[in-house]
Order: sequence, then structure tokens, then C-alpha cells
Amino acid sequence: MSWYTNLLKQDATYWPLTARDAYGNDSYGEPQQIKCRWEDIQELIITADGEEKRSNSYVFVNIDLTNKGYLYLGISEDADPRLIQGPMLIQKFEKIPSIDGKITQRRAWL
Repeated sequence: MSWYTNLLKQDATYWPLTARDAYGNDSYGEPQQIKCRWEDIQELIITADGEEKRSNSYVFVNIDLTNKGYLYLGISEDADPRLIQGPMLIQKFEKIPSIDGKITQRRAWL
């Protein structure tokens, strides 16, 4: 474990976007429990779709996430994140490797 992953002390649930059909309906994978550092900070961002939007939170994680997936602060076993209160849509995800390439910072804006 690196110093970076040791900072991820909060529990979160992640639902990856797995498919989008011809009608624009999304399907999500099974919920995954992950560790994170969740910060509720508003920030103006450019989304993965190129739109300018306001993000209400950003979250540091140790795995790659999918844009349009969902994150929830806490643990949930619900199969569909859209049917419960609390999960937030991932508007943007990026990963930045350290200069030596040994650590990669991953962050999602919600």
C-alpha cells in the first residue's frame, strides 16, 4: 500500500455503467464496496461530454471508475442506484500518475 491509499478511509459504494442501449437507457453492474476520500466541495468542471457543469463533490479512489457510473458515500447492497436516495452520478473521472509512475491519483467529480 502506498501513502495515497492509506488516506482513503471512508467507505463508498460504486455502480459501474456497463451498457447503454439504442434508446439511451443505462445498465449498471453489481454494487462494489470501495475505499475513498470524499470531499463536498463545489467546483466548475468540464464533463466527459464536454459540458460545463457544477460538481458538488469530488472523491479520491484507488480504482478506475466509469463516467456516468454512480457513487454513494456509505455501503449499499441495492442493485440499481437510481432507485434509492443518495447515489451521485460520476460526471468526470481522471487519473494522474506521479512523476516516477509508482502512484496514480484517481479522482471523480460528482
